[in-house]
Amino acid sequence: MKKSNLLLSLLMAVTFLAFTTACEDDAVVIPPSGGGDILVGDGFYITQTDVDPLSTSQLVIEQVEDGLDNLDRVDFYANYVYLTAGNYNIVNVESKAITETYGGSLTTETQEDPDQCETFDYSLVASTLDGAAFAVAADGLYKVTYDVQSNEITLIPITTVGLIGDGTTVGWAGSSNLVMTGGLTGEVGAWTLSDVTLRSGSLKMRFNCTWAVDRPDYSFFTNFGGNSDAPMTGNFANLGVGNATGGSIPINGVDGTYPNEGVFTVNVAWTVADGFSLELLRTGDAVVITFDPADYAWGIIGDATQGTVDTDGWNADKKLTHTEDGTTHIWRGVFPLEAGSTQFKFRTDDTWGTKITPGSQGVVMGTITDNTEAGSISEDIPASGDGAWLVDANPGFYYFEIKTADFGETWDMVIDEAVWGAVGAATPGGWDLSTDLVYADDLSSASASVDFIDGEWKFRHNNNWDFPLGGSLDALEFNAANFVHSGGAATKTVTIMTVDGGEIWTATVN
Repeated sequence: MKKSNLLLSLLMAVTFLAFTTACEDDAVVIPPSGGGDILVGDGFYITQTDVDPLSTSQLVIEQVEDGLDNLDRVDFYANYVYLTAGNYNIVNVESKAITETYGGSLTTETQEDPDQCETFDYSLVASTLDGAAFAVAADGLYKVTYDVQSNEITLIPITTVGLIGDGTTVGWAGSSNLVMTGGLTGEVGAWTLSDVTLRSGSLKMRFNCTWAVDRPDYSFFTNFGGNSDAPMTGNFANLGVGNATGGSIPINGVDGTYPNEGVFTVNVAWTVADGFSLELLRTGDAVVITFDPADYAWGIIGDATQGTVDTDGWNADKKLTHTEDGTTHIWRGVFPLEAGSTQFKFRTDDTWGTKITPGSQGVVMGTITDNTEAGSISEDIPASGDGAWLVDANPGFYYFEIKTADFGETWDMVIDEAVWGAVGAATPGGWDLSTDLVYADDLSSASASVDFIDGEWKFRHNNNWDFPLGGSLDALEFNAANFVHSGGAATKTVTIMTVDGGEIWTATVN
């Protein structure tokens, strides 16, 4: 059970995080002398045709994404720049003179993040030396990147500014978007959101409801984190408070450095001189939570399940794994289901006092959101006539999920066929595409031959991160540490297996 801190009087604690993304130390005005009259330091700039570059339009070295980690990429440059409609090029300034000009044909690309957000479009330029200027159609704030290795220029319009994290009510599943106030100009921009409940955990700020923009050979960040000492772009996975690579911002942090949980007004500002800043202004206490997830030990039961307790599966639940994502409570699992007109149901605590069946309403803890008719339940698992789901002709592994975002008032559920896969930098598909494993006829295991290189990897299903398994091969755990392959390139047989019908998974690599 979580409870907010009760204060004797209203507290106001301000955390101000200055994100230094607009100007670098070397992006200063330099008096003209010597061979040129460009009044900026050496480096790459985005500038309008026939207009001298400004220090505020310099692109600086930035790390890219490697799975959930930050990675150095040779000659990758980026920045957040306000652009007015017009024709632009990337230029290279050396000794106060433009020595190179890059441009080229422009196309529209679509960034997709189907698990969390709607898509958004951005511009891609296949650049060449002395290439033609490319058009920016509308005034606005853009993330501009130039990758020397691929000769790509991207222009990503910043359409939304949001918060994400397990310290927010939406968790890591989506963004709470702020509202723009006062408009956005070439000098300043501001966004705000009032009455935001933040609880013990952490958060990040991100744009366009996505972590990164994905290119074929690399992905680059669209989020910020860190702290007042070292704010940077980057992902949350690089560990620790005060992480210089953009780690998550704690709520209830170390030694009072960060704000306690409560109700906040969140302000985000952008200025051409200083880039982005984030202000968390505490205005009150958070409501005390009385919901206890221990009261809802969800599981599945039925003769479709496998187990060691009995042969027909109706004597004991297969327990789902509980996790929290912000204020959302989620129970998940992957289980083998046998076919032959077999059935299963959801219930809690090995009792029938709290259960979910197809079309369930009036369940004791609240109303079940009827996702069974909205397509969340696989068409291969229709409802039977006696209040259960039927596994008739499609045996296999299945993913189960039940969750509540409002402390038990309503519940959502998902049942879907599951294909285990190996994923990670050590596997052929990297962190983007899993190598699928094929399950055995008896549904006790799934295997595949994987061509490894040195690096990290883990298990997941259906190319998503709903239920990743890592840790020890002898006892896989949800969301645990990655495995590490070393010793060079090697082809290995990877097998994930269960002896108790999916509550405990183990693995071998031979």
